[in-house]
Amino acid sequence: MAAVDFEVREITTKDEFARLNDVLWTANFHPYEPTFIIFHAVNGHTAEDRARDKATDTDLQWTKHEQTPGSHYIYAIEKSTGRVVGGCEWIFYHSNPFPNGPGPVPCTWYPAGSERAEYASHVATQFLRPRQHWFQRYHAGVNRMGVHPEFRRRGIGRLLMQWGHARIDILGW
Repeated sequence: MAAVDFEVREITTKDEFARLNDVLWTANFHPYEPTFIIFHAVNGHTAEDRARDKATDTDLQWTKHEQTPGSHYIYAIEKSTGRVVGGCEWIFYHSNPFPNGPGPVPCTWYPAGSERAEYASHVATQFLRPRQHWFQRYHAGVNRMGVHPEFRRRGIGRLLMQWGHARIDILGW
């Protein structure tokens, strides 16, 4: 299978996003990516816990997407089956997203006041502070990129990047 067997589409509904989010969770647990749980609440290890965590994460991430003007979730679909095989979030900032300079990253995905929320906020702030310094201007960024393990090394990541680069070129950035 080559990249021509896949099509990139922009996500317009929460149902479409839920399909992508399922792939992103799978991609980040095969193999396990420890930083994933800093930004996405994992509250247990059973199948029921995982389903509940994914559903909660889908709600939180979709709400955040709707509240972020430059956010564009895209996904790659296998043309022959309609299966979601990968995707990401591109965010286009047309002005400085940090007008007050770097600041703490509040954790909204673990219960407020919990040790997990405090820890996640602390680590997320350390992780993102350099970006808050570097990107105090217009720019585009990629968040949450993933490809289903069964479809890796087939050009899907390249297609997702090309989608964003085409828009950046139009903007002249």
